[in-house]
Amino acid sequence: ETIRQWNARIGARSFRKTLLKLQLLPRWLTSADFRMAFTSGVSANKVCFERELLDHYRLVFEKRQSEQAGERSS
Repeated sequence: ETIRQWNARIGARSFRKTLLKLQLLPRWLTSADFRMAFTSGVSANKVCFERELLDHYRLVFEKRQSEQAGERSS
């Protein structure tokens, strides 16, 4: 699930990403291996998790609630 969310955020279009992709165009046109890796759609991270090569731990950060009105320190 997390990888899908990352991919959605990373895949969101932007002007900067378009420029970066255009810089890769010459390599994509000249290298069959690069084309295969770039267009295969296989996520190395996803494969590692599916094969259970890596563990996945989720960190959760929570905001502390502000101090109560009657419990303020002086």
